[in-house]
Amino acid sequence: MEPIALLEAAIAEYREASAGAPSPQELRRLRAAMDSLEESFCSKARMFQLSGGHLAEGAVSVVAWLRNNCKMSGTSAADRVCVGKELESLPRIAQALASGEIGYQSTAVLCHLREQLDEKPSSGCSVATPAVPPTPTASAAMRSRTSSAGGCTSARWRTACT
Repeated sequence: MEPIALLEAAIAEYREASAGAPSPQELRRLRAAMDSLEESFCSKARMFQLSGGHLAEGAVSVVAWLRNNCKMSGTSAADRVCVGKELESLPRIAQALASGEIGYQSTAVLCHLREQLDEKPSSGCSVATPAVPPTPTASAAMRSRTSSAGGCTSARWRTACT
């Protein structure tokens, strides 16, 4: 049985077995599992882009292909491709997301911040990218900054993958 079929079967089994009000622990574990799958999706979307899979399917961009084939908005599709790209150079963050140590939204904030730092012209000083997730207060500040821009803080991010 292929891996995706195993995942689909596990999801169906979980849905059948879970009835009634969930415990707090169940909700935490369910969110961690979903975030781990987001890491897989982002990484695979990036691999699909690099392999030209979207071109072979006749799509002009990987974002267009994801939007049309994965029932996603263009913004969500671009976000997943961006996160997949940035996670290539952030292995500790990728591992933390895959293991449930941090959530997808925190990861996306870090990846978009990393992308913005990569965009800045060199001014003679080096800016280190975060090696570990920021404090909850810093994460909240970054989230409020990104939410006011519809989750998108970079003009390049909005158009790079389209």
